Amino acid sequence: MHRPESAPSQDAIREKVRQILEVAPSGPPLNLRRDQKQVIGIGPSRVEKTFNMGAILQWQFDHHQGHVHSFQDTVRFGPLRGREDLWGKVCDIFAGRTRPDSALYKSKLLVFFGRDDNVVVGKETAEDILKLLPPEHLQVEYLPGGHGFPYPNSEKITQTILSFWGSKLSMI
Repeated sequence: MHRPESAPSQDAIREKVRQILEVAPSGPPLNLRRDQKQVIGIGPSRVEKTFNMGAILQWQFDHHQGHVHSFQDTVRFGPLRGREDLWGKVCDIFAGRTRPDSALYKSKLLVFFGRDDNVVVGKETAEDILKLLPPEHLQVEYLPGGHGFPYPNSEKITQTILSFWGSKLSMI
């Protein structure tokens, strides 16, 4: 993923993304030109309140020509790894070690994880955060679901954020 030029082929990269996302094998993505118009329905689930993240990922993988490339660019260029220096500076503010002029000074970080997320593993990520931030400055919430956990848990997330902000506002 980090060095696509060393991959044997674009199909090999696509297969690696398929494995990471745990979607079923499929044919090549639709090859749509910008001037083409084609509507691909997703059926009655369009109006349902709940989402099937696996089905959404499968649809993207099967029909979105740029999905694999976008995923690959996120891995290659996104701030996912090697940014401990930047996160350390942010955590220093939360912990009250620097920047007393910041609104984040001596505050708390709220992080949500999906219990069954195999892309961002909550327990491992929380351990990494705790290397930079004292535990009293971190609140971790684990919610049901995998990588798409925000969709079915949006109300719980919203209420937790409002409660979290409420406790901060009462401290001011």
